[in-house]
Amino acid sequence: MDFKKKECARLRYGSYISMKSSFVYMETPKAACSSFKHLLAALSNQNQETFHSSTMIAKTAVETIHDRGLFELPSFVDLSSEQREHVLVSEGFLRFCVVRSPFQRLASAWIDKFLCHSLSPNAEILQYIDFPEYIPDWNYLRLKFNEFINHLYHVEFPNLSNHHWQQYHQLLLPHIINYNLIIKVEELKFNLAHLVKHIEDQGQTWPGLPRINETSFDFSSNLYTVNSVKKVHEMFRNDFVDYGYETLKSLPTSNSIALPAAGLIKAIQQRNQRINYLSLKLRSK
Repeated sequence: MDFKKKECARLRYGSYISMKSSFVYMETPKAACSSFKHLLAALSNQNQETFHSSTMIAKTAVETIHDRGLFELPSFVDLSSEQREHVLVSEGFLRFCVVRSPFQRLASAWIDKFLCHSLSPNAEILQYIDFPEYIPDWNYLRLKFNEFINHLYHVEFPNLSNHHWQQYHQLLLPHIINYNLIIKVEELKFNLAHLVKHIEDQGQTWPGLPRINETSFDFSSNLYTVNSVKKVHEMFRNDFVDYGYETLKSLPTSNSIALPAAGLIKAIQQRNQRINYLSLKLRSK
């Protein structure tokens, strides 16, 4: 099985294989991937202190779980041809991924990476649009979010530049991995039962799914306008159809929904800017 260069890079970073627990997991950024990676580390008995030596850009220590080079579970490309064949055809192997509504996932990416200034300063997209300041005004926030959507639509689409907002066919590579469990974030409690049963069937104790990297505020649906909804539909058409998400002409919005205080968001922005600076400085040594 030969992979294209981008497929190989994606599989090397995003896939996690446990021969002991008989599963393949393919991560989806902004779809509970921090929580699931901590779950995988617990199931494989990896010491969390392993990740403390990471030099990756991370807002908190628990987010160093994304440092793939320190994760002990192999990726799909690390397996032999025989092992790859086995994990793809074996009925005893669980091949799962986690998805989220494209509307919520895109807005979550913008809130975290742009509004909270956690995107790497070296990101290509920052050559075109700047980090926004925070003003607790709905019209202003919708304007800034729309700038992000417009850039994706007019400049990047169809080959989106960053894994935090790429389409599922770029992230999950379903032409390579034949998934037999797709977990929806919106139906997590129901879908998770299948994963719990699989783990227990392997003779392991279910350690629980930790809640990691959840934002203390969520106003993602309220960021959309009719125009931005239309563009997201077009860019993520296959994601809506293939993963069973409803396409809407508009999303309900209200200017009466309370927004976080300016001081809170500005403090988060300053923290993330400082983390980015220190991480890049460390890497340059």
